[in-house]
Amino acid sequence: MTTPVSDIPVTFVVVSYNSEAVIGECLEAIERTVPGATCLVMDNGSTDGTEAAVLNCKGNIELISSASNDGFGRACNKGAKLAKTPFVAFVNPDCTVERFDLGEVRQFERDGRVGLLAAAIHDPGKPPEYLVKDFPRPWRHTWQHVLGPLVPSQLPAPPSFKKNRSSGWVSGAFFVVSRDEFLGLGGFDRAIFLYYEDTELGRRYCDAGLPVRLLELAVGSHEIGLSTDRTGLEGQFMTWSILSWLEYLSATNRETVALRHANLIRSGCAMVSKALEVAARLFPREPIRRKAAQYSQVSCGLDSAAKGSTGIAPPPTDPFYGRAVKLLSTRRG
Repeated sequence: MTTPVSDIPVTFVVVSYNSEAVIGECLEAIERTVPGATCLVMDNGSTDGTEAAVLNCKGNIELISSASNDGFGRACNKGAKLAKTPFVAFVNPDCTVERFDLGEVRQFERDGRVGLLAAAIHDPGKPPEYLVKDFPRPWRHTWQHVLGPLVPSQLPAPPSFKKNRSSGWVSGAFFVVSRDEFLGLGGFDRAIFLYYEDTELGRRYCDAGLPVRLLELAVGSHEIGLSTDRTGLEGQFMTWSILSWLEYLSATNRETVALRHANLIRSGCAMVSKALEVAARLFPREPIRRKAAQYSQVSCGLDSAAKGSTGIAPPPTDPFYGRAVKLLSTRRG
């Protein structure tokens, strides 16, 4: 039996950017799973066929297009403000919703403190798990930004959790919030363009005493990275990840502590870049050349960020990464 649209307590918000290859399946899966649910597609200035793919989909879909790339967090905030339901589900365009039980979500309507509601997510062919993590350890994570692309196997990801928790952060790939709580806390941090916006949001939920809860009847399949082609842009995406990490550190630590991390990352990436340049000349193999090019992009990107250019085109009128730029532009005392 189909639930009347007026009785569906959740609006799905999907942020897209050049997601033509995956957006159709994402929207069709939402319609199959929750027929009639409102789905707001916040398109961040796609230049491929994303908008046409959205318009070809059936269902209660609204396409809201932006002339520029507003970033994931800001687009989600806009979607939440447009929603008219008590709950908002954020779903990545490369995530396929396989199960979603409205009754389970409705039980939280009477709860005065909802928190972050985590769906179970899995890679194709693997069992679902809840991507609920402890907050990152600052120094460990800073070193991961410097060395992680070289020795990822030495820096394993923290474990996921299988029980409701009083604190933690939830992957932005697929999760549900109370609209009023989310907007009341300010939504995602507007200063972050991409990466760590879900971690920073989790920290503010924790500080507000709001829990992390697991949705037992919400499951999605997520093929990480399919929503945007990053070929040749690995260094740019790594730079944005570093800038977002510095924004997170600035929001959760003293400025002097965040400055030490910024100095370490900038000098560390510069040294690795120079070492890889030498290695690429001595051992001209493709994997070494690729890593050398990636770190060269990162080192140049951080130098540019210190001058106020963060690689986002066209530059937004309300700039991203203000705190990170300040840290990178501050000389060591």
